[in-house]
Amino acid sequence: QVGPVLFCLFALGWRWLDRPWGFGIVGALGAAIKLQPGLVLMWALLQRRFRAVVAGGTVVVVLAVLSTALAGPGAWTDFLTLIRTVSDPIRTEHNFTPGAIAFTMGVTAELAGSIQLISTVAVVVILLASIRWATDEASYLVAVIASQLVSPILWDHYAVLLLLPVTYLLAAGRWWAA
Repeated sequence: QVGPVLFCLFALGWRWLDRPWGFGIVGALGAAIKLQPGLVLMWALLQRRFRAVVAGGTVVVVLAVLSTALAGPGAWTDFLTLIRTVSDPIRTEHNFTPGAIAFTMGVTAELAGSIQLISTVAVVVILLASIRWATDEASYLVAVIASQLVSPILWDHYAVLLLLPVTYLLAAGRWWAA
């Protein structure tokens, strides 16, 4: 289960928003564990946090070189094959993306795919809006949740990440978030 590890990395990223190297390192580690958390490094780029992006990029390259040295170059072919095997996330069992839920509820696979695409586009629009108009903390937390929602596969145990925005709201005195 990588959900708790990602939770800790995202929490550290939140704590280290003003520490470019720490933020970049935890963002890169999240991306190394599951690709989508790399979205926080894209968030950093859009926020013009260039030192964090450089730190994250450096860690990603170092991890790629080390993993290639340990597993051999053929591991990259295996990695790409693994990614290609998720060719139909709408029909994947126990997937909780909007499109997969719609398919489970009886809509056609084509309509479910459209729902998933619309959902992903909406998430990206909300993320961009948060970068423009929200505080850095709130925008970062939107990026954290967006990093999961743009995934073609969303397992239920990733819901633990929702505790981060709940914590943010509780710290702001929004007790209804509990």
